[in-house]
Amino acid sequence: MNAKEAVRLFSSQRAIGKTGKYLTLVAFISACGAGVIYREWLKLQKAVHFKTDSVPDKHAKSYIYITSESTDDLVTQVKKNVHWNLAVLEHFLEDRGIGWLPFERRIDDPWRLLRRAQSKNRCDRLAAVSALASKHHWNDSEYRAVAQACDQRTLIGLARSHDVDFRFFLPPPPPPVQASEETLQDALCDLVGSLPRSNIDKCTEFFTTKAMREGHHAVAADHQSGALVFGGTPFSFVTGLSRQPQETQEMNYLLALLSHSEVLSHCVSIVENGGLPVLMRCYLERGSSKKMQCHIAHIIANLSVHEKLHNCIVQAGWVTVLAKWMKSNVTPLASHAARALANLDRDSCKEKYDDGVYVLHPQTRKRAAYEADVVFVHGLMGGAFHTWRQQDQNSKREKAPSKNGVTSNGKSSKTASMITKNVSKEKSTNDRLQEGTKTATVTTDQRNGTDSRSRDVQRQSENKVQLNNVSPEGLQQGYTDCWPKSWLSEDIPHMRILTVSYESHITEWAAKCPYGSEKRSLGSRSAELLRKLHKAGVGERPIIWVTHSMGGLLVKQMLVDACDKPDFDQLIENSHGIVFFSTPHHGASLAAMSQQAQFLLYPTVEVKDLTQGSQFLKNLHGRFRAFVQTYQIPVLSFGEKEPTNIGLSIKTFIVPKMSSHPGFGEYHTLDVNHLDICKPADRNSLLYVILVRFIMQNVTKALHKSLAEILTRDLFVDEAEELFYPLGFGFGE
Repeated sequence: MNAKEAVRLFSSQRAIGKTGKYLTLVAFISACGAGVIYREWLKLQKAVHFKTDSVPDKHAKSYIYITSESTDDLVTQVKKNVHWNLAVLEHFLEDRGIGWLPFERRIDDPWRLLRRAQSKNRCDRLAAVSALASKHHWNDSEYRAVAQACDQRTLIGLARSHDVDFRFFLPPPPPPVQASEETLQDALCDLVGSLPRSNIDKCTEFFTTKAMREGHHAVAADHQSGALVFGGTPFSFVTGLSRQPQETQEMNYLLALLSHSEVLSHCVSIVENGGLPVLMRCYLERGSSKKMQCHIAHIIANLSVHEKLHNCIVQAGWVTVLAKWMKSNVTPLASHAARALANLDRDSCKEKYDDGVYVLHPQTRKRAAYEADVVFVHGLMGGAFHTWRQQDQNSKREKAPSKNGVTSNGKSSKTASMITKNVSKEKSTNDRLQEGTKTATVTTDQRNGTDSRSRDVQRQSENKVQLNNVSPEGLQQGYTDCWPKSWLSEDIPHMRILTVSYESHITEWAAKCPYGSEKRSLGSRSAELLRKLHKAGVGERPIIWVTHSMGGLLVKQMLVDACDKPDFDQLIENSHGIVFFSTPHHGASLAAMSQQAQFLLYPTVEVKDLTQGSQFLKNLHGRFRAFVQTYQIPVLSFGEKEPTNIGLSIKTFIVPKMSSHPGFGEYHTLDVNHLDICKPADRNSLLYVILVRFIMQNVTKALHKSLAEILTRDLFVDEAEELFYPLGFGFGE
């Protein structure tokens, strides 16, 4: 071996030695890394666990899973292992922002959908929540796992989804141990007593003082009842005579809390003083009382207006309760819950619904944008839901056109037979409208031309829209307590339907609060309602106003006041139709009767505004007529032809024809009284068919006008002409 070969051999042996050292070092580092990863995995196994206390005892067996020996063959086991490893790899890559994968994904993977629902992209979040809500075939363990890992935004989105599986929601947490030692009445009393008592309005002070006073009287009665005891046994009837029912006392406390919840600073105080757990306890212990549940839902909805309280509301478990309430058949309860969830859902709902503004449709998330708003405003002594119920079965039904055009008295049997004929003949909407027009008295003011827009719509709109017919069985079994929510939402599903609520009475004796009468005038109510509707997004799209009785005067006052406020220019421009159900444009006879007996009846401010011949009503109607003529707004009015029984067998016309006819627009008189003028007997009812036709015609006109404005703004004249002329009409039509 020469010197060169010796050097070459030595160099090769040295290189092999270095390679061996490198391999040893890599193996050592790999072993250490594997050990660290295994140790971290053990820590993670100990740290991550399910909330076993959130599972009710009676359902505990549903969430215990025992792994049995696999009976699959070798190929099936290998496929399962491969799918499991691919799922792990997929989640690993998604965590690092790698979206493309060379294999097929599992579309309904709970963890994938949950991760997408927590994405930074809003569109991805909304789509993932919608996909989660559509799953109804998973195992209980998958629903429970998603519920435990769900963030606040996703949980609220699921609660507002249509037909969501309730296994996504954990049960509300139990009340604190120390709270269970005191009675519910004491807990409510302590909560009301801890709220601020200074710088509050008179009505809030009145409800608070009343609740605390009657609560103390009840406690004193409990102590005094022990005085009448013979042989150690008290007389139970003596105790019962000296105290109010427990539910009545608790209701007084809830009314006080409801009044406090209308003040922002007091909402924070309610939450800070433990109001949410107390209300949850009231819900759990008084679940059979729908009235108390409505008050609780109303309070939670008022609290939900303030975004800084959202986290507290969710952590207290109220999303689960609200999701359950929203599916309730009790319309007020479902509407309060829907308002609360809409206020909590800041991801898909930019509007805020203050107290007194409720969404009847849609109450769940919708992908498509609303094409218009239909706003219902009730009248004197009415309600946001009760006014718009179906005509009572035992009352006299509206006269409906028969086959030969002769009207018949609307008893249930004759109405059912009439509907059967309509169903068998499959009449279209236009056929029913042509028949109904012959039986109604229609008068139009031809001089001022204010209804020219309506006539143009009737000439241009030849849509043959089919309305859903109902069978006689459905008429008698499917009674609805709110036809805008049940019927109108199906006939015009692309529109948002709102209803407003405000307190009104004929006499001050019936008022819940004897103070604050100045807030009940038309001017004060108009300013308050304009502010609330503006926050709810009313004015951003075409509006159809539907009013009954004094509600029509309130809308007239709102529109006239909005003309003087630049912030509401959009609301004025987007008002495309107004419907008046027996509105006293020139006063009401009932107001005159109450004025004659004012020392006995003590009429309210709103009744004084309805006095016949009132200068206030004359000025309002004059300004409103000018408003309608300026903006060419279609008007549809209905008048009553039957007197109303006001008690003691006294019947009178609440709003006679001369007062219900505004003097312009389309006018119909119907064979119903003042109370039933806004309550259709069924979906084939004349007033309902005319109302739906009016809404669809004017909203269609508004959409075409909006499209023309957008194209005019975004296109040059030559480009617009190239687009419009092939369609058969000129630019600007």
